[in-house]
Amino acid sequence: MSHNGIALALGGGGMFGAYQAGLWAGLQPFFTPAHVFGASIGAFNGFAVSSGCDAGELVDLWLDFREAAEARWRFPWPPQSGCIDVTLFHDYLRRHFRRFRPVLPMTVAITRLRPFQPLAVTGDQLTWRHLAASCSVPVIMPPCRLPEGLGMDGGLITAVPAWAALDAGFERIVAVNILPGAGGPVLKTLKRAMCAFSRFDPRAGAGRPAAGVIWVEPSQPLGPLWRSAKWDAAQARDWVSLGRHDAAEVLRRIECAT
Repeated sequence: MSHNGIALALGGGGMFGAYQAGLWAGLQPFFTPAHVFGASIGAFNGFAVSSGCDAGELVDLWLDFREAAEARWRFPWPPQSGCIDVTLFHDYLRRHFRRFRPVLPMTVAITRLRPFQPLAVTGDQLTWRHLAASCSVPVIMPPCRLPEGLGMDGGLITAVPAWAALDAGFERIVAVNILPGAGGPVLKTLKRAMCAFSRFDPRAGAGRPAAGVIWVEPSQPLGPLWRSAKWDAAQARDWVSLGRHDAAEVLRRIECAT
């Protein structure tokens, strides 16, 4: 099927997600997506965006993200248990899921471990556990048990779930990539290897008009990848400000595309 509206696809990138909040603050007064797709931290932000909440509320969350600051790191034993205790984060995601109720269609991308492939979950199927799975970065967090099987980071194989929007029939997509270059040469190589292992090609299939995808990346580097693993108030403010700044150019590109 073909949709006339423009979808919004928000990619993963940990604490770099503050940039998405700033970008949305600049976009919201002028742009309403027909459908929101999110992977990893993009699913976390996208769930709030799809609720129609004021963008200032999402920005405030990022400027005072105490739950992220209070994450307790530990030695991962057994290895699959992850490097942080996810108890606080999962409690927060339950509250996040209750706080924001989607009024726009919302799809969360996860990576299912068996078979090892991306999976899109939408509508009434969504639970807080799907958000948790989509945000579960390997090694740092354990996988989540879902009705669909064990699930992990929705941006593990491909950072931005533009593939899910294309699969859903959207021809015009604003795809926000906060990990330009796939986060560096090492991560880029790993993603290529995982794509090959999963036999997943985000460019494959009919009806994938690359010209209809407006790719958005930060106009300035957000910093080394390790900064995405820990929340910092000053960094969050800078990333929010950069997102607000970049919104004007994104709006211009949306207008040119319509």
